[in-house]
Amino acid sequence: MAGSTRFTSLRITDNTVVSGLEGLVAVAEAQKIPVFTGDIASLKRGGFAAYGVKFYDIGYRTGQMAAAILKGEKRPKDIPSEYAQNPRLVINEKVAAWLGITVRPEWE
Repeated sequence: MAGSTRFTSLRITDNTVVSGLEGLVAVAEAQKIPVFTGDIASLKRGGFAAYGVKFYDIGYRTGQMAAAILKGEKRPKDIPSEYAQNPRLVINEKVAAWLGITVRPEWE
């Protein structure tokens, strides 16, 4: 087909798409296309890999900030914005094996 595109992987971060992830994974699996997600929890739903943070870590850090405010140690306007710390690559080894992808030690 002229002008067609063959995807070699999909990267998903949109919450609307994530809400229907199983359907997307089914279509991707039929074409042997790995699905990368921005949410580690999505790996349990069939994603191949995720580069992201644990939401627990974000909540814990937010709690530390709230505690500093409640103790009078900081004012909200004095707390700078932060990026989530410690992002990590997590691979669904079951999906990797099904796709024929060898997980390399340096990926862990």
